[in-house]
Amino acid sequence: MMADKILIILEGKTDFEIIKKLIIKNNISDENKLEFFYNYGINDVYKYIENLSTISSITQNKINKLLIIVDCDDDEPNNRFLKITSLLKKQWKDLKKYNFSKIPVNPGIVNIEYKKIGIGIFLLPDNKNKGCLETLCLRSFRNNNILSCLDNYINCLNSKGENLNHNKIAKLKVKNYIYTINPDTYSATLDQQTDYLSSCFDDLKDFLKG
Repeated sequence: MMADKILIILEGKTDFEIIKKLIIKNNISDENKLEFFYNYGINDVYKYIENLSTISSITQNKINKLLIIVDCDDDEPNNRFLKITSLLKKQWKDLKKYNFSKIPVNPGIVNIEYKKIGIGIFLLPDNKNKGCLETLCLRSFRNNNILSCLDNYINCLNSKGENLNHNKIAKLKVKNYIYTINPDTYSATLDQQTDYLSSCFDDLKDFLKG
């Protein structure tokens, strides 16, 4: 029997919650066929990649796809992609033993060779621009009045010399959007405001489908 589990490597818990919900809401895969590895950021992702040949689901031939999904952050997309692929190449001698497909040459595409383990890398938000998971989720938010006010807020901060990077801008917008919806409680979450059926997720959904 062919292995049917999908191993997904992410940066942290928020990524895990959002990506898992996106998969389930869009009927992309059975929850029981998913295995997630995540911890506290990009450096932990690099460590997972450096030790892929020790992960039991790989050594026991239980997966048919390996998906690596990370934030681009303030790095150039190509730089982050090359960093990940260089780590994979260092592991390649060991990974070949477990029948992996070739390392992809572009982000956002899962390379799947016949009867081999597919492998893909996705750079959030869209493989082309700097940013993070929150950047992508913001595109699904529905209240344009709040979003336009948040743009003014960010512009004001920048004019005062705050010099915010892409991640800070996205996270500030998400938090202030949520607090505007529900200012008296911290119960409102990124998950509750994200529209998982939004077309802004189409590229990521295609990637997850492989």
